[in-house]
Amino acid sequence: LKIEGKTFFPSTITASGTISTQTINKNTGQVNAAPAVKSVQVNNSLVSTNSIVNVNLIGNDTTAEIKSVVKTNGSFTIFFNTPPTSETSINFWVTN
Repeated sequence: LKIEGKTFFPSTITASGTISTQTINKNTGQVNAAPAVKSVQVNNSLVSTNSIVNVNLIGNDTTAEIKSVVKTNGSFTIFFNTPPTSETSINFWVTN
């Protein structure tokens, strides 16, 4: 696959302060984790158990560490090894 030029992926960025389970039926997006939470769930109709879900932390929380991402049909859950100490944003990208 060779892509030249700009590429656009529909995305939803969750507003700061919104830290509950989110439904984002797009390949890319951003959700927020509340301080001290152990996991964040994202409902997404594009996700199956065969999907590849890449996630990465963004922001200034230096303590948060992602342990794993568990996929089911219609959602995925991000689990922390070390929970964030402040609200932390997480980007995701779903590939099928």
